[in-house]
Amino acid sequence: MKYTNAKYIAAAVATSGIALTSMAGSCFADYGHSEVYLVAPATAIDFTVTNTYMTGTENSTDTTVTNVTITNNLSAAPIYLQSIFASGANGYTLVNYTDDFGAYATDSKMFALAITSMDNIDLGYLHDMSIPFFPNQPIAANGNVVYGLTGKASLSSTALNNELVGNLEITVSAEDSSDPGWVQS
Repeated sequence: MKYTNAKYIAAAVATSGIALTSMAGSCFADYGHSEVYLVAPATAIDFTVTNTYMTGTENSTDTTVTNVTITNNLSAAPIYLQSIFASGANGYTLVNYTDDFGAYATDSKMFALAITSMDNIDLGYLHDMSIPFFPNQPIAANGNVVYGLTGKASLSSTALNNELVGNLEITVSAEDSSDPGWVQS
């Protein structure tokens, strides 16, 4: 996806690995380190994404995911959170959050993520991360936004330790996409 604007051409993407950690029959995941990539930079963008962890209990497909925080490290300008995507990796498949995880075979390598809240405000619904999320949310200079997440994972018959199962990709821009000069292509 490419973002362009009559005044600026700038976008940045942070990618976090999602790792699955478990004992046999239980589900845990760990969002690993974050990497930042600049695409056609014309305006400085400096932001960070906190590591996020998914934990579960033995013989359960339900998991609890810690918040993900996106911080604007610029002291003089806002940035705009454009999108949040999730995808599978290493043979794992991101599926619909509403799927019946109890029906998946053990070791089927399925997982799901959903956004539940924004800045500690309950959204009143789950945004399934198998569908991209486009918040178009400003992040003030030296400010941050916090998203609450929840997740599910299919059971594993063997113990796993920080196995990469997917990626969470966060895109920010130097400009508000509601600006009439903004074009997304």
